[in-house]
Amino acid sequence: MQRTFDSMAEYLPDGAHARTCNSQITNFVEMLQALDGGPTGYRLRRIILTNFWLYGQQEFEIPHGRLFLAGENASGKSTVLTAALPLALDGDLRPNRLDTFGGRERRIEYYVLGGADSATPFSHERRTAYIALEFEWCDPDHPPIAPEISQRWENGEREKTRFLTIGVSIAGNANTTERIRPLRFLITDGSRLGYELDTLYETGSRHEKRAYDHQRFKQILEGHGIVCDSQADYERQVARYLFGYQEVKDFGALINLLLILRRPNLSTELNFSRVHEYLKMSLRKIPAETTGHVIGTIERIDGIQHEIEQIQEAYNAAQRLHLARQQLALAQSQLAACDYLSAYLAENTVEARSTRQRRDLTVAERDQATIEASIEALQTEAYQVDGQISALQVNEGLQIATQLGAVRERLQEVEAQLRLQEQSLRSALQTVETSTESLQRQSQRFGAVQTASVTQLRGLVTIARTEAFWEMAAFQLEEALSQVDALTVDVGALPETPLAFFTLLGEPAQERVNQLKQIESLHQQCEKLDAQIQYMRNLEAARFQELDEARQQFQSAQDRIDDALYMLAQTLDPLATRTGLSSLLGDAQSTSDDSSDELSPSMIVDQVATALQSYRQLIEQLEQSFVQQAKMAQDALHDLQISVGGKGQEIKEISTLYEQKLAEPEYVPARTERRIAARAQLSAQGIVSLPLYELLDFAPDLEAGQTGRIEQMLTDSGLLDALVVPARQCEQADLILAQSDLSDCRLQLGALAPEGAASTSPSLLRHLRFDEALRERQDTLADFATWQETARDVLVALARSGNDAAFPYQMQEQGLWNHGLLTGHAGSGQAHYIGKATRLRARDEALRLLSEQKNRLEQELAALTSQLDHQEHLLADVREQQMNVRLVLPQSGLADSFVSLSQSRTVLEKNRDKYQKARQQTQELRQQYNMQRAQLERLVEGHDGLGRGGEQIQQTLLAMVQLQNQARTLQSQFVQLQQIWEECGRIRAAAMRAHENEQNVAGLYDRIQMQAVQIRAEFTELQHVAESSNVEELTTRLYHLRERNGVLTKELETQRLTHARLDERIQNLRTLLTETEEQLGVVQQERMRRQHDFATLLAAYPVEQLQEAYLAAQQENYLRAGQLLLGEMTRESDMVARRELLEHVYREAYNALVRAFNHEQPFLLEYGPDLDDQGQISFLNENRSRPVELLELLGERIEIHRTLLGAEERQLFEDFLLQEIAEAIRTQILEAEEWVQEINHVLSRLPMIGEHYSLQWKPPAEYDMTKLGSHLAQHYRLLRKPAQALTSEETETLMSAFRREIEAVRLRQQDSPDMNFIEALEQVFDYREWFHFDVWVTQVGGQRQRLTDRIAGTRSGAEQLFALYVPLFAALGALYRNAAHGAPRLLALDEAFDKVSAANTQRIMEFLISQDFQWIMTGPQVSGSGSKMAASGRYLMIHEKGSPVATASASFWSDQQTVTSMLHPGGK
Repeated sequence: MQRTFDSMAEYLPDGAHARTCNSQITNFVEMLQALDGGPTGYRLRRIILTNFWLYGQQEFEIPHGRLFLAGENASGKSTVLTAALPLALDGDLRPNRLDTFGGRERRIEYYVLGGADSATPFSHERRTAYIALEFEWCDPDHPPIAPEISQRWENGEREKTRFLTIGVSIAGNANTTERIRPLRFLITDGSRLGYELDTLYETGSRHEKRAYDHQRFKQILEGHGIVCDSQADYERQVARYLFGYQEVKDFGALINLLLILRRPNLSTELNFSRVHEYLKMSLRKIPAETTGHVIGTIERIDGIQHEIEQIQEAYNAAQRLHLARQQLALAQSQLAACDYLSAYLAENTVEARSTRQRRDLTVAERDQATIEASIEALQTEAYQVDGQISALQVNEGLQIATQLGAVRERLQEVEAQLRLQEQSLRSALQTVETSTESLQRQSQRFGAVQTASVTQLRGLVTIARTEAFWEMAAFQLEEALSQVDALTVDVGALPETPLAFFTLLGEPAQERVNQLKQIESLHQQCEKLDAQIQYMRNLEAARFQELDEARQQFQSAQDRIDDALYMLAQTLDPLATRTGLSSLLGDAQSTSDDSSDELSPSMIVDQVATALQSYRQLIEQLEQSFVQQAKMAQDALHDLQISVGGKGQEIKEISTLYEQKLAEPEYVPARTERRIAARAQLSAQGIVSLPLYELLDFAPDLEAGQTGRIEQMLTDSGLLDALVVPARQCEQADLILAQSDLSDCRLQLGALAPEGAASTSPSLLRHLRFDEALRERQDTLADFATWQETARDVLVALARSGNDAAFPYQMQEQGLWNHGLLTGHAGSGQAHYIGKATRLRARDEALRLLSEQKNRLEQELAALTSQLDHQEHLLADVREQQMNVRLVLPQSGLADSFVSLSQSRTVLEKNRDKYQKARQQTQELRQQYNMQRAQLERLVEGHDGLGRGGEQIQQTLLAMVQLQNQARTLQSQFVQLQQIWEECGRIRAAAMRAHENEQNVAGLYDRIQMQAVQIRAEFTELQHVAESSNVEELTTRLYHLRERNGVLTKELETQRLTHARLDERIQNLRTLLTETEEQLGVVQQERMRRQHDFATLLAAYPVEQLQEAYLAAQQENYLRAGQLLLGEMTRESDMVARRELLEHVYREAYNALVRAFNHEQPFLLEYGPDLDDQGQISFLNENRSRPVELLELLGERIEIHRTLLGAEERQLFEDFLLQEIAEAIRTQILEAEEWVQEINHVLSRLPMIGEHYSLQWKPPAEYDMTKLGSHLAQHYRLLRKPAQALTSEETETLMSAFRREIEAVRLRQQDSPDMNFIEALEQVFDYREWFHFDVWVTQVGGQRQRLTDRIAGTRSGAEQLFALYVPLFAALGALYRNAAHGAPRLLALDEAFDKVSAANTQRIMEFLISQDFQWIMTGPQVSGSGSKMAASGRYLMIHEKGSPVATASASFWSDQQTVTSMLHPGGK
C-alpha cells in the first residue's frame, strides 16, 4: 500500500512530529530497508543533488534500491534520472549521455550554470554542483566487494563498510574559457554525505548555505575516500569498488546497455539484430587472467622463437664461416698433400737411385770376387807352365829349337803386338770420333738448356719486377741472365751458381714472403679499421644528428622559456603595479634578462631556476596581498549575506505559508490531535462525522463583526471543531469513542437541550443556519437530509437559554457569553471558519496579505541583493585576480617549460657525451689506421703496387710462389748446365787423352812393325838352322807351354785390369751410395715434415671431403690420403704446375674467408670472433671455440630453445588450451545455457500481453571460416566435454584447430602489423561469436514464432516494446552476472511502460524483481502499486513552468501489515 508523508505521520511514534521532514523520511526508509525480500549486497540508498538544475539541495531516499519518479513533463524526472544513471555512475559528461534520447544539444553547462535558450531558463555566473549516489551493503553474511573494504568488514568494522558513495562535483564559471571543471570522487570509509561529511556550509547569513569549492571539498574528503584524476580512473574505481569488474570494458558494456534501455523511444530506434548483439555481448567472456596465461605463454614462445631466430642467424653466419673455413682447410690440405706427394716422389726417386746403386755395388762386388778367383787360378796354372818351360829349357838339344822358338815367339809376339796396336790404333781413332760426337751432343744439350734457362730467367725478371715488385731479385736475376747467357762449354772454370738462386730459394725469399704477409696483414687490418672508421663515422654522424636535435630541443625549450618569462612578466606587471610590488617584478626580470650566448646549458638552467624561484616568491606575495583584499571584501560580503539570508528566510517562510494556504482547498482551523484521531476512528468504522464549523453557515445579512464574535465565542468554548454525528449513529459513536477515551470529542446535543429547557435565543437562530454547501460533498450527499436535520438540532440546542446550569450556553447581542461558571466577551472581527464561503473568503484574504508581505520583502531583498551582487563582483574580481595569480604560473607553462628545459639539458649533455665518445673513438681508430698505414707505407716504400690493397698483395705472394717454383726449376737447369759442362770437360779431356793415345799407339805401331820385320828375318834364318836339327817335338812342346804361359799372362793382366776397374767402380758406387743415402735421409726428413704438416692440416678442421683422407692418414696410409685429394700423380714434374694451381686456390679460399668473416662479423659480435693471419677463426667469448664447435654449441642452444619452445607449445596447447581455456569455454557455454534456461523458466510463468517469451541460443548452420575463431567454433561440441573425457583423436582435433587459429592470428599480424595480438587472441577464444540468439514468442494457446524485424513491425506498440524489453533485460541481467556477488543490478527507464497496461506492467515488474533489479523509472503516473515488491519509493516531481525552483514529494510503497507491525509493535 502506498503511504504519503502525511499518512505516515499517523504511524510514527510519539514525538516524531517534532522531527524534520528529512529525518522522518530517513527513519521510515530505514524501517523499509529492514524488510525482507529486497536485493542483497549493495542497494541504491540515496540520490543526492546539490545545485544541480533547479535543485538547491535535494535528496531521494530509495528503499530496496527501487525508485519511481512521477510527474508532468518538464518537472525534472529525466533530469534526476540522467544525473543518477549514468552521470554519477561513470562520470562521463558528454552531451549524448545527458539526453535520454541520445541527442547532443543539451550540455552539462546547462544543468550547472543554466541557459536562456531552454524551456526552463535560469542562469548562474558561478556554481558548484554535486551529484552523488549512496549505496548501502545489505548482506550480513558476506563482505563487500572491494578487498580493502572487505578486510575492514572481516576485522569487525561493519559500520565503516556499510555505505559506499560515488559522485561527481561540477564547478561552473561562466567567465572563464574552461566553463566546467569536474571532480570525481568515491567515499569508501562508510562516511555519509549530509551526516559525517557535507557538500554545503553555512555562510552565516540567516542560515544560508553554499556549496564547497573543489579545493575545500578535497580537503574534506582527505582520509575518507578517493579523488579520481580522470574519468577513466573514476570508471576503473567504480567498476572495482561497486561492481567488482576486473576489466573496465565490461563496465563500459554495462553502461552502454543502460543507455540503450534508458531511451523512451526504444522501439523506434532499435532492431532485433542489435538486440541479438546485446544478448551475445552480455554473456560472460573468458576471464582476462585465463587468456592472459595463454598470451603470456605465446609471448614466451615468441621470445624463445626470437631467440631461436637470433641464434639461427648466428648459426647461419657461423655456418657460412664454417663453409669458408672448410674451403680454406681443403685448399690447405690439398696444398699440403701436394707438398707431401712431391716430397714422397722425391724420396722415391732418391730411394730408387739408392737401390739401384746398391744393386750395382753388389753386382760389382760379386764380379770382383769372381775375377779374384779367376786371377788366383790363372796364377797357379802360370806357375805350373813356368816350371815345365824351365824343365825343357835345361835340355841342350833343344837350344836351337829354343832359339828358333824364341825367335818365332818374338815374331809372333811382335805380330800380335802389331795386330794389337793396330786394333788399339783403330780403337783410339774410334774413341776420338766418339768423344768428338759426344762433345757435340753435350754442347747442343748445353745450348738448349741454356736457351730455356735464359728464356725462363727473362720471364722471372719480368715477374720479379712487375708482379713481385722485388727489384733486388730482378737485378740478381738479370745478373744470372747475363751469367747464364755468357756460359759456354769452352770456359775454363766451373760456372758458379747465380746469387739469385740463393735469394729466391733461401732466407731472403722467406723474409720477402713474411714481409708480404705482414703487408697483407696490415692491409687487412687497415681494411678492418677502415670499416670500423666508416661505422664510427656513421655513428658519429648519427650522434651529431642526435646532438643537433638535442640542441634544437634545448633551444626550443629555451625559446619557450623566454616566451613564458616575457608573458609572465607582462601578466604580472599590472598586478604588481596594483599591489605595489613592481620592485620585486623588476628583480625577477633582471634575473631572467641576464643572458648571454656564451652561457652553458647548465648555467642557463640555473639562471632559469633562479628566475622561476623569484617569480614564485613574487606570486606568493601577490597572492598574500589579494588574500588580504579578499578577506576584507569577504567580511563586507558576509554582513550583506546575513542580511540577504534573513530576508530570504523570511520570504521562504512566507512562500511556504503561501504555498500551504494555496494548497488548502479552504481555510482550516487548528485541530487538536484528539479530535483528529476520534474522527479517524469513526471513519474507520464507517461513521461519518463533521466538525461543527463545516455543518453551519452564517445568515447572509449578518454583519462581519457579529460573525467574528459568534465564531470566537464557539472557538473559546471549544465547540467550533467539536464532532457532530447523526442521531442514529450517536450511540455507536459514543461506544467507539469511549473505548479510546475520546468521548469529549463529540458534541452532546442531549446534554445541551434537555426536556423543560428555557426558550431559545432568537439571536443565534437568526445568525446561524445550515450550510447548503454540504450538498456538493460526496461524503454527505447521500445523507444530506439527515445532516440538515442534525444541523437544526444543533442550532436549537445552541440557541436554548435558561438559568439552570444544565443549560450553560448563552449568547447575548453584545457578544457576551457564558459557559457554566465561565463567561467571556467575543470581540468584533471577521469570521474565518463557519461556512464554506467564509472559509474560502478567509483563505483568499490570507493569500492576499501573504502576497503583499512577500512583495515587500522581495523588494527589500532585491535592494540587498543588488548590494550583495556589487560586493560579490568586487570579491569575485579580487578572487579572480587571486585565481589569476595562482594560475599565471601554471598557465604560462614556465614550470613545464623549465622541466622540459632541464630534461633537454640532460638529453643534450648525454648526447654531447655520446658524440664526444663516438668522435674520440673515431679519432682513435683513425690514429690506429694512420699508424698502420704509415707502417704499411714504410714497408711498401718504393713499391707503389704493394700499397694498392690486399688483392695486389695476394697476387704478389702468388708471384713469389711462382718465382720460387721457377727458381727451383732454374736451379735444376743450372745444375744440369753444370753437369753438362763437367761432362763436356770430361769428354774433352778424354778426347785429348784419346788423341794422345792415338799418337802413342801410332808410334808404337811403327816401332813394333820394324821389330816384326827384324824378328821375321831372324826367324827365317833360324828356320834354316833348325831344319837340320831333330828337336821338333821338344820345340813344339816348349812352344805350347810358352804359348800357354803367354796366354795365362795376358789373361792375368786382363783380369787384373778388370779387377782394378771393378775396384774403382766399387769405390765410386760406394761414394755415390753414401751421398745418395745422405740425400735420402734429407728427403725422408722433408717427407716426414710434409707428412706431419699434411696430417696436422687433415685434422686441423673437420671437412667432409677430407674425412676419407683423414682416416687413411690415421692408418698411416698418407700416400692414399694424398691421392684421394689430388688423384694419381706419379711424375714429379707434374707437381710444380699443380702446386701453382693449388697456391692460387689457397689464396682465393683465404680471401673468401676474409670476406666472409668481415660480412658475418656483425652477426657474431656477442661471441667475440677473431681471425688470425693463418686463417684460423676463434670465438673468444666461447672459450676460443672454432666455427664448427660454435656451430655445435649454437645447434645445442637451438635444440634447447626448441625443446623449451616445444615445452611451451605443449604447455600452451595441452595445459592451457586443452585444460584451462577449454575448461573455461566449456564452463561459460554451460553457464550460458543454464542462464538461458533460467530466463526461459522465469518467462514461462509470466505471460505478457497474452504471450510467452523465450530465448534460444544455438550455433549457426554454417561457420564463416575466414573469421577468427571459426576453426574452434566448429568443434564446440568437443569443447563442451571435460578434457579428461576426450579421446586422443578428439584431443588432436582440438589441438589442430588451436594451432590453426594461432597461425591465422600470426598471419594476420604479418599482414597488418598494427593489429593488436591480444585482442585478436581474445577474439579467437570468444565463444560468444560461435552462437547467436533468437527471441521466440508464443501466444497463449497459439503457435511459437521467432521474432524478426519484419515480424516485429506488424505488432502493436506495446508488443514491440515488450519484444525489445524482454531480451534486453535478460542481456542486462547477464552482464550483472559477470559482476561480483552483491553488485547492484541497476536499471534506468525513462517514460517506462507508457504504452503498457497496468496488468502487463505488473508482469514486467515481477520479472525485474525476480532478477533482483534495482531501478529508477520515470513516467507521468508510474508507481509500484500492485507489484509484489517488499518496498519502493515514489517521488512526485513538482515544477511550475517559469519557476526557478523544483521540488519533489515523497511517498513509499510497502506491505501494509508489515509496516504497521514495525511501527506499532504488539499491535498498538
